[in-house]
Amino acid sequence: MTYNIGDELVVIVNDDFGYNQKIERTLKVQVIGIDDDSTSMTFLCYVPSYLSHPMSVKITDMISRRFSVQKKFLGEQGVTISAYEKIARHVPCIKSEQCDHCHDFVSGGERIPEVRFLCRACKENPWR
Repeated sequence: MTYNIGDELVVIVNDDFGYNQKIERTLKVQVIGIDDDSTSMTFLCYVPSYLSHPMSVKITDMISRRFSVQKKFLGEQGVTISAYEKIARHVPCIKSEQCDHCHDFVSGGERIPEVRFLCRACKENPWR
């Protein structure tokens, strides 16, 4: 399965607390980076600081370059997920754009490559 940056995933986590104490729980994470250079796609997901995942790592500069992650996630907690991992639920992100003229956030806007994106208000009133 392929995911996009910004998608929310509910991952199934198996916690092992001893010989017979196994607990299965879910964890909501957000996809922040994609590495498609390897044989299978790998996704880097942000894990909020108030949650824990047994395989989570600290996002370093090397990891952020490999997955092309924004610098604001440096030092945060992340987990890598393969394309074949069991996911309980997938919530795709809302497509949106930012107006090139007024810099307003337009929900549902889609940019055409190599074309300037303008919101409806800027199209109707170019002196805005």
